[in-house]
Parts: sequence; C-alpha cells; structure tokens
Amino acid sequence: MTTTGPTDGFGGADAAFERLAGFANFERQPPGASHRFGLDSMFELCEALGRPHERLGQVVQIAGSKGKGTAAVFLSSMLHALSVSTATYLSPHLVDVCERVLWRGRMVTRHELARYVDRACDVAGEHNTWFEVLSAAAFALFADKQPEVTVLEVGLGGRLDSTTVAPKRVCGITTIELEHTEVLGDTIEQIAREKAGILRPEVVCVTMAHGAALDVIRAVADETGATLLEPGRDHRVLSASRIATGFDVVACVGGRELHVEVPVASGVQVQGFVFALALLAQLLPDRWIEITRLPAREWLSVPAGRFELLERDPPLVLDGAHTNASMAALADDLDAAFPGQRFDLVVGIASGKRWRVGLGRLASLVDRAWVAPLRDRQTEDAAKIVGCLAERGVVCTEVGSIREATECALESRRDGRGVLVTGSFYAVGEARSTLV
Repeated sequence: MTTTGPTDGFGGADAAFERLAGFANFERQPPGASHRFGLDSMFELCEALGRPHERLGQVVQIAGSKGKGTAAVFLSSMLHALSVSTATYLSPHLVDVCERVLWRGRMVTRHELARYVDRACDVAGEHNTWFEVLSAAAFALFADKQPEVTVLEVGLGGRLDSTTVAPKRVCGITTIELEHTEVLGDTIEQIAREKAGILRPEVVCVTMAHGAALDVIRAVADETGATLLEPGRDHRVLSASRIATGFDVVACVGGRELHVEVPVASGVQVQGFVFALALLAQLLPDRWIEITRLPAREWLSVPAGRFELLERDPPLVLDGAHTNASMAALADDLDAAFPGQRFDLVVGIASGKRWRVGLGRLASLVDRAWVAPLRDRQTEDAAKIVGCLAERGVVCTEVGSIREATECALESRRDGRGVLVTGSFYAVGEARSTLV
C-alpha cells in the first residue's frame, strides 16, 4: 500500500509514517456499521512478518475502560526496577506516536520505529488498519530485541483487539464503563464480555471490575478455564493517606499485607498501582515482593496526561478523563488534592462519549471554561458542552482549537485559580504540545 497522507505524531515528512497514515485509522474516524472486526487480518500480517507476536517473551495483556494505560506503565516501571528487560505497547499517544512503543521504559526513536513500520506496510493489504499495521511493526521491533516480558495495553475492547493475537502469560482487566458502545455494545454486560474475550485457559486474570461487569468476567473465566483474581478478595487497598510526596498506602496482595509510599497525586492511581502489583505477583511469583523494598519515588513512572501536574501552585492539571465515571473520579481527586481550589477549564470531547453527568460533577469546581474541537477527530458539538456547563453557572467561551483554549486559560488566569485540561486524551495531547 503506497497511499500518502499527513504524518501522525511527527510533524515532518517521513515516508514510512506517511505510508502508515494511508491505512484506515479508527481512532480518527470511527468504523461504519458495515465494518466487521476480526483477528484474521492481524494474524495474516504477523505471519507475513515472521510471527513476531510469538517471540515477545512472557506477555501481559491489560484491557479495561479506564486505567489500563496507567497500570501498564506502572507494571513496566516495576519490571524495569527489577532489571527485567521489558517492552511496552500503549495507546493512544498524546503528541508523538513513538509514545506507544517503549523499550526498557523509554520511547524508541522515530528512525528505529520507521524501519519496522516500513516492513509492516510492505506486507500489509488494503484490508489492514492503521492500528494493525502499527501493532505488527511494534511486535516485530520487540521480537528483535528479545524481551523477557512484553506489556500490551489493549486498544479497543479485547476479544478482537490486535494485541490479542499474542499468546499471554498473565492478563488484567481494569474497571468497566459504558464506552465505545457503537462497537462494544450498549450495556455494561456486553462491554464486559468483549473485554473478557482476552481470557484464556489456565491463564491468570487480575481484575478491578465489580458489580455486573465482574459477574460477566467470572462467567467467562468459568467458561474458558481461566483463573480470576478479584478486587477485595485477592488484592485490595486497606488504607491510603495523603502525604507530602503522594500517598502512604497499606495494601493486601496475594494474602500479604504491604506498606508502601506511592508517589502519585491521584487516589485512582493508587488503585492502579496495587492492581499492577497484583499482576507483577503473578508474573514473577518468586521476586515480586522485592519491589516493595525499593523506594517507589526512585523508579515509579507516572504516564503523561493521567492526573499530570505540570504546576502545583496554582495547579495546572492534565487528565484525559472522557467518560462519566472518569470525570467524576477526576473531580473527587481534585477536591482531595486541592481542597477549596477553583479551576478554569479547557475541554474538548470526542463524539460518541457519555460525559454529561461527569462534566456536571467537574463543573462544581469550575468558574470559567473554554470549549474547543479536537484536531483531526470527530468532536462532540461544542454547543452541547457549553450548554451543560452554562446550566451549572460556568462562564463559557467557544474557541477554534485546544491550543487557543489553553493559551486563553493561561493568559487570563488570576486570583489563584488553577487550570484543568480534560475531556479526551487528544485534548490533553494538543494542550501538552504547547505547554511542555
């Protein structure tokens, strides 16, 4: 395939990434109703590349509606701290597509990834998607490096996600929310079953799900012969107290009570840390406890755009919350981390998301907002977002881009107000490119 288009994440003309941009990209344009997902085309692509998906060392695959990227980065950080050679595949990226492809905790270079993208484009067909081609390229790159462990974050769903072709040692499912309903189903139960499609016989799955979603995952585990480790029973946070450097946490993993200081700003991230620790315990049963003896502040890597504090006084916060539950959790974290703090809001939301309730909760902390479309993405009607916020007393301005909105919020900041950018990882990525 030799079609060309704008580069994705690089800014300059690069032949390999221009070729990649020619494949259908469902992150930019959601699939139509006639599209049928499946793994056959991904298997065929990997076969043509020499089956790199079978040469990734021990694989950990993580699915879920929220927090899977954070958990993947936390787990990779733990493995790196234990001197385990680790490859990590994440999605989406904020600014640079190389953010998705990590080796030993660092992004691979543009030049290195381009070589593998070219190889994948050479053997891909018209039916392959952008995500399939990039995933296959990442697998080929990782396979050549011979990792001991590869951590794969699911892109969408689980059962039919491109990362699911890789045989796994352990898997994880974080919390389940109503999201991507046009593809995954319009009930929690349907979405949970799609995500539980990553379960395999005799493979341990650690989950953070609860309620109806947990019931479905339990049923799928029984059907497939997978072992399920549940929150509350097999791993749990016993207490988490805020301290100057993050949280003082007491947790129980694998029947062992642990006391650790976790250098994060968000209570949601504390849950993600303990979830990642439970995955590590399954992956390295003889070594995992070593990580709790190392000062986490020296090795823990918090992913960009996930309750990221660029400034503290007044706070400048970037968080890719894009669902009702994640926005509500963000509001709770902001309340707890910055009691009494008022914020100006920069927001852009991708179309097809459920956001009204969560944005309403955030509005209780917000005085003013700038609403903008996302670049190169289908975006929720700005008038609907403005209306939702205005009903709650927020003064709103509609502008042409997230960059402009961010600049307006920073220029007009006064009286100690903080700035919050949220609504989408794409919004956070656009804002971050102007701030960092």
